[in-house]
Amino acid sequence: MTLAATAAFPPSAAAQLAAARPPLPLAALPPLAQLGELGRELQLHLDGRRPARLEAVSAGLDAVEARLAAGLPASDEPSLVRAELGRVRALLGRAAARASASAPAAFGPRAPGADGASALLRA
Repeated sequence: MTLAATAAFPPSAAAQLAAARPPLPLAALPPLAQLGELGRELQLHLDGRRPARLEAVSAGLDAVEARLAAGLPASDEPSLVRAELGRVRALLGRAAARASASAPAAFGPRAPGADGASALLRA
């Protein structure tokens, strides 16, 4: 019955257009809006609600820094962009530190004398 009901009421043209339209790239956003999106993504990552690709966030921050160095449009205040950039960089640092702290011990540096302990256990 649900199949017949959904076929009887197709999605509207606006819904079809919205579903077919790709999301806007972050580069199209103004710098403050782009930093806000990156900050929200990192905060969700830190809260454990959604994983973030830290490399993509770092590339986005680099792009904003490049736009800042090239000169911003008159509508954006450079001091506000720099302050937000610092805040998002701090969030990225926290996320990167958490990611490296949760890495498996097998990939970390070996403790001194670890070979000696395993030799004793084998003997």
